Amino acid sequence: MKGEKERESEGKRRKMFRLHRHKPDKSGHRFHFNFSGFQALQVPKGWDKLCVSIISVETGRTTTKTGKSSVRTGNCRWTETLSDSIWIPQDDASKEVEECLFKLVVAMGSSRSGILGEATVNLAGYVSSKASFLLSLPLEKCHHGTTLQVSDLMFSMLVFNNHMCIYDAVLLKFL
Repeated sequence: MKGEKERESEGKRRKMFRLHRHKPDKSGHRFHFNFSGFQALQVPKGWDKLCVSIISVETGRTTTKTGKSSVRTGNCRWTETLSDSIWIPQDDASKEVEECLFKLVVAMGSSRSGILGEATVNLAGYVSSKASFLLSLPLEKCHHGTTLQVSDLMFSMLVFNNHMCIYDAVLLKFL
């Protein structure tokens, strides 16, 4: 037979699960993004090949990453385009887009070892922008003055009505 404390804690757990089950989902939009034209500048000697990983700050998971590219005369360029779909939540009351933080990690291979540096970007801040500007991100945790530049960032809002429809494409040109 269950004790009084066990029944009480079991009742609290059931109530907690019921609350979460009826909790309304957050509204928001799914966006598809393309990053291309990565370039690391002022890479110190001793770093032969590098890659860029895009990591969600919320989950800590790598969403996408480039292949390895060679460092030549202190610069490193990546030719491939990184793309993924992300959900950006929207505050129901104010209808403003909430923060959506991602880390751009420059490393020799895995993002856990041999990290040159990282930069944090709030992708929600770029969703509504339609202007062209330079995005040059100084790498944090890097004491060599290395910066990461992105030449193209494209956002598309995705809408699902029996099939996927892409609209409202925003192209931000970074030089």
